[in-house]
Amino acid sequence: MLKIQGFTVNPIQENTYIVSDSTGEAALIDCGALF
Repeated sequence: MLKIQGFTVNPIQENTYIVSDSTGEAALIDCGALF
């Protein structure tokens, strides 16, 4: 089963998501990094 967690990050409040499964594999989507 996939688990999706959403976070609001950095000063401009970008949305970031972590998608993971029961094996511990995960992907970070739109990390909202500032350069």
